[in-house]
Amino acid sequence: MAIANGDSMAPTIHDGEVLLIDHSDAEPRDGKVFALARGDEMVVKRLVRDFMGGWVVRSDNSDKARFGDFHVSDSAIRIVGRVVWRGGGL
Repeated sequence: MAIANGDSMAPTIHDGEVLLIDHSDAEPRDGKVFALARGDEMVVKRLVRDFMGGWVVRSDNSDKARFGDFHVSDSAIRIVGRVVWRGGGL
């Protein structure tokens, strides 16, 4: 489990929500949300196939000035697991 930190995946995942991560599911799939290790940081993003067959790491937040997309090849990324559930307070 992990706790979402920030608004980069809003409106899908909100700051402070609890995330359940399936560590056995680490194969990239188009359109699915994954926990990714990027250096010492763990981020939760959507993986999307680009037109050349590569992978784009995408935030669901529409503010691309703050939460821009990047290609997996642009930095060292390791898939930790797929986010399979989220929950938050009332």
